[in-house]
Amino acid sequence: MTEKEQKKPARPDYTFEIEGINGAKIPVEVYFTAPLELAHKVAIKQYVFGEKYPFLYSMSIDRAHYTKEYVVTDIGCVALFVARDREHFLYLLKERVLKDYDGDLVSKIEVLVE
Repeated sequence: MTEKEQKKPARPDYTFEIEGINGAKIPVEVYFTAPLELAHKVAIKQYVFGEKYPFLYSMSIDRAHYTKEYVVTDIGCVALFVARDREHFLYLLKERVLKDYDGDLVSKIEVLVE
């Protein structure tokens, strides 16, 4: 990542909590460094208890030409979800991607939409 990509706004655009697979609450902060219409990448930083640096997971965002929907794929080009707008994107991120984290290990999650 370049220095420009690593910069995030001072305050998150959205904050919410997810329930980990063991029932523990994990705080999530979502930062939009670019509007969803211009974004090409989603970076998920997982802060693990006892570790100095976060683990990073990247996904790609592409916009469908005809339907104008946002297709989010992982490294292997597997479509994780298709969102209509920003609110639908956040809902699917919470319900499909972030739902399987372990609250005993992960202390915080940051999502950067770049």
